Amino acid sequence: MDFEQVEIDSGGLKLEGDLIEGEKSGVFALITHPHPLYGGSMDNNVVRSMSRGFFDAGAGVLRFNFRGVGRSEGAYDDGVGETQDLEAAAKFLVDRGAARVILSGYSYGAWVVLRMGALGPCFFVSPPLGVMDFTGLFPPGPGSLVVVGDSDPLAPFKEVEKWMEGSGVEVRVIEGADHFFAGREGEVERAVNGWAKELI
Repeated sequence: MDFEQVEIDSGGLKLEGDLIEGEKSGVFALITHPHPLYGGSMDNNVVRSMSRGFFDAGAGVLRFNFRGVGRSEGAYDDGVGETQDLEAAAKFLVDRGAARVILSGYSYGAWVVLRMGALGPCFFVSPPLGVMDFTGLFPPGPGSLVVVGDSDPLAPFKEVEKWMEGSGVEVRVIEGADHFFAGREGEVERAVNGWAKELI
C-alpha cells in the first residue's frame, strides 16, 4: 500500500494524513485512531489492519492524526477539537472528489465519529463504553459492524451489545482478544474486508 502524505486544514491547524486511492473510484474509508493521550495515532496496529481491509475491498483510505499527534498541529481538546478535525478530514475527501465516505474508528476514534453524528453504515473496533462518556450519543446507522474482544475492560462486549440493541448494528465478538488486539490484527482485517466488500 503506497500512501500519499497529505495535509488537512482544520480551522487553521495543519493535520497530517495518509491517503491512498482504491479500485472503486470515489469510495473512501475515513479511519480515526485511539486516544491521543495514550499513544494513539494513525500508525496504530489496528488502524493499519483496518486500512488494509478497506483497501483490499476496493475502497480508498484516509487515515490522519488528530491535533497534537505526530506532525499535526495543536493540542488535545477532549473530543471537541478532534470532532472538528474529523469534519475537516471528511471535507478534504469530498473536495478531492469522494462520492462516498465510510466513517470508521477504533476506540477513542469511534467515540469521535459518534460525536460528529455517524451517518450511514460505519465500522468500529472497541468503542470504549467502559471509560468514555457516551451520554447523548447514538449508535451508528443500520448495517454497521462493531468488532470487540471478549477480554476488553475498556469496551466490555456485553455493554457494547446492550448499547447497540435494536439499532440494526451487528456486534462481532472475538474470543480471547483484549482492547489492543495484539496478534489478532488479521481477524480485524478480515472482518472489515468482508463487511466492506458487501457494502461497496
